[in-house]
Amino acid sequence: MTNIIQFKRKKVYRGIVAPSGIMAINGNSLFLERTYIPEDIFYYVMYWDKIAIPTSSIIHMELPLENELESLGILERPSLPAIGQVDAARHIHWTFGEVAKKKLKDDDFDWIIHHMSGDPIYLPEHSTKKDTIRLRITNALPIPSSDGKFSLDDLLEFKNRRASELEGLHLTMDRLLKKLNHEELDVIQKTELKRFENAILELDRTVFERFKIIKKSDFEVNIDLTGDAILALAMNTPALIQDLKSNGIPLATIATSILSVFSLSRKYGVTLNQYNHGDFNLEYISSARSENIIF
Repeated sequence: MTNIIQFKRKKVYRGIVAPSGIMAINGNSLFLERTYIPEDIFYYVMYWDKIAIPTSSIIHMELPLENELESLGILERPSLPAIGQVDAARHIHWTFGEVAKKKLKDDDFDWIIHHMSGDPIYLPEHSTKKDTIRLRITNALPIPSSDGKFSLDDLLEFKNRRASELEGLHLTMDRLLKKLNHEELDVIQKTELKRFENAILELDRTVFERFKIIKKSDFEVNIDLTGDAILALAMNTPALIQDLKSNGIPLATIATSILSVFSLSRKYGVTLNQYNHGDFNLEYISSARSENIIF
C-alpha cells in the first residue's frame, strides 16, 4: 500500500504598518493633516489580516473601531518609550519607522508600510526602494465606503467569504512588485504602474461603460472570447451580473452563450477592460463593487 503524503498550502498572512494619523512633511517638520476616519480603517481591514498603527507614550490618538479591532486581534498599537525631553511629532515619526523596521523582519507575516497621504514619511534610515514601489501599488486600491450601509461585521464576513479572491489580488500585486523591482527603465516602471491603476479605475465604471455592451437590435453580433478576454470576463462576472440586472436585462438571455462559447449574441457586442491583459486578478475588487462595499 502506498502512503500518500499531502501537503497543505500554507496561508501567507498579510500585515500593514501605518502612521498614527494622516501625516505630511514640510521641509524638516512633520505635521498631522488629519486623524483617521472610518473609511481609512475599513480600507486596512478590507485588504490586510493584521494592522499595526504605532502610538506614542507622549500622546495617544484613538482610532475609529479601535477597541473592536483590538479585541478581534486584528489591530495592535505598539509604542516605544520616550527618553528625556523629546518633541512629540519627532517621537511619533521615529516610533513609526522603528516599528515598521521590526515588522518587516517578521518571518510569519508579510508586512508592508502604508501612508494614506500617498507621500512616504520615512526617515532616511527607514526607507527602501521596494517599500516605496509597494506604496504606489497599494495606493491604487479603492477605499470602501462607510456610509452606514454595512458594518465592520459585514466587511469581515465579505472578506472571509472572498478569501481566495483577496489572495489572488495580493498575488497580483506581488508579481507586479517583482516585475518592477527587476525593471531598470524608469519609464517602463511608470507605464506598468499606470496600467495597474487604470485597470482598477476601469472597475469603477459601470459594466456598460467598461465592457461597452451595446444593444444591437437590428442585426446579430457574435464575439468569441479567448485567452485574456475569457479570463477578464471571468474575473469581472460579479460586476457584470449586477449591472445587467440593474439595467433590466434578463440573465437568461445571455447565460447560455456565456456558458457555452463565451460569446454574447443577438443583441450585445462586448469589449473588455483594455488595461488588464489577463495578468491582473481583480475579482476581489469586482465582488466588493457588486456587493456595494466600494462604489
